[in-house]
Amino acid sequence: MRTLILLATLSFAAPASLGAEHFFKWQDANGVWHYTQQPPPEGIKGERINISTGRTEVAAVEPAQPESPEQQAAAQRSAELEKRRREACEAARANVATIEANPTVTMLNPDGSQRTLTPEEAQRQLETARAQVTLYCGPAAR
Repeated sequence: MRTLILLATLSFAAPASLGAEHFFKWQDANGVWHYTQQPPPEGIKGERINISTGRTEVAAVEPAQPESPEQQAAAQRSAELEKRRREACEAARANVATIEANPTVTMLNPDGSQRTLTPEEAQRQLETARAQVTLYCGPAAR
């Protein structure tokens, strides 16, 4: 039965891969492995698996360079957004850890003075920080 399922799966995958001479294998920031016909996003290391010879050959992938100035600008913006998202993720995680570790939480007022939050305010801040972790780090990052 397992062999039948495996053969059925391979028969569906085979037509799509017949025209391809190579595949790319790479791991994203969340640790998920990807196998695609497109190279990995710029800045992510991957491997090219050559299947045209009948055997698998693994070679390092050079990051694809954008072709036009517009593509270069878009890639630069994307990299900057990803950097900001990672920074926001780290800050949100630090906020959650700080609030959870301290029985009393103080915040700075706009005039620079400090005030201690009530337990209800601290709980709201914790909920906000957890929501930011979910937003910036992804739902599995809690």
